Amino acid sequence: MMDFLNDQSGTVIMFTVMYGLVKIVELLVKKLTKEQSVLMTDERRWLESLYDTHSQKDQDGMPLWYVPRTMTDSQTKLQEMLVTLTASQEKICYVLESVAKQLEHIECTHRKVNK
Repeated sequence: MMDFLNDQSGTVIMFTVMYGLVKIVELLVKKLTKEQSVLMTDERRWLESLYDTHSQKDQDGMPLWYVPRTMTDSQTKLQEMLVTLTASQEKICYVLESVAKQLEHIECTHRKVNK
């Protein structure tokens, strides 16, 4: 029974010493190395530029990247007007094609009459 207790105590002591050594090594590594970000240099630059862009404000204090709802409404109305304009232009093209065909027909008829 005494050997078992000594083996168990020895294991616990060995584990405690190893754990202590690991912690001492971790502490030394932290003190000897500079703390660096996990981000790469390019990622850090990108995040800094994104922060700079989002922190800029206009003369009223409104962030420059903020798009007011009125702008969205204006863009929607503009889009609707462009769709209507396109449809109107398609109708005009159809009418012009029809007029061109009629003029060709009249020209042909006029040539036949003049012969």
